[in-house]
Amino acid sequence: MTQTPRPSAPPLPPLPMPPSPGIMGNNSVSNESVVDGTQFMPPPAN
Repeated sequence: MTQTPRPSAPPLPPLPMPPSPGIMGNNSVSNESVVDGTQFMPPPAN
């Protein structure tokens, strides 16, 4: 049961995906947002 939370960690990356819809309207903003989110995600993931 202690390992249950671990599997939850991988789903975290999808978080940056929600902004994905914005890509349709904001390509530049979305791209920058994704990069920032990706860099911030690795630290917490560790």
